[in-house]
Amino acid sequence: AIKGSVKILAWALALLGLIQLTIGLVIGQVLQVTYFEDETKTTPMQHEIYKYFGTFSRSLLSMFEITLANWGPSCWLLMNKVDTSWGIFFIVWRCGFGFAVIQVITSVFIQHTFKIASRDEQIMIKEKENASFAYLMHLDRLFSKVDKSGDGLISRDEFEDALKHPRVKHWFAALDIDISDVPAVFNMLDDGDGNISKQEFIVGLKK
Repeated sequence: AIKGSVKILAWALALLGLIQLTIGLVIGQVLQVTYFEDETKTTPMQHEIYKYFGTFSRSLLSMFEITLANWGPSCWLLMNKVDTSWGIFFIVWRCGFGFAVIQVITSVFIQHTFKIASRDEQIMIKEKENASFAYLMHLDRLFSKVDKSGDGLISRDEFEDALKHPRVKHWFAALDIDISDVPAVFNMLDDGDGNISKQEFIVGLKK
């Protein structure tokens, strides 16, 4: 299971790196032709651009920064020193790749991880145990709410009176218990003595 997640993560990182590598090389070549070889540009300005896109490694690192971190400095640098049309590239890149592609890769990885986790036997057992415990706790609190007298028994009058309150009805509905026929529900839970004990209440509703 872990190997599967690692494999997907490795492929996602490889794809991400390949795309950024390609775009970084393209930007470097474009700047090389249009800016670094332009004799009208001053040397300090060229050095400033060179820090970001002057070599292969610098271009690649700048692309990772643009995609995953702070893209503002690179954007303003190229817009102010080279051409304002670079702003369009940054907007398209951030919207098309920075948001869409990165989010898709993240979603696929998370979905695969949850899918693997759902197959894990121990996790499934623990989830069932937690759900069962929570259900019992809800039933216990519901019994205390219906048992107005606090004697540990629910009479027919208590049961019918409790079901007049919307909160109690919603509580039963949340537990997927149909109480449309109140007498029938009470008779189902009662063992014949006219009262419902906590054990009868919990066991009956679970059934």
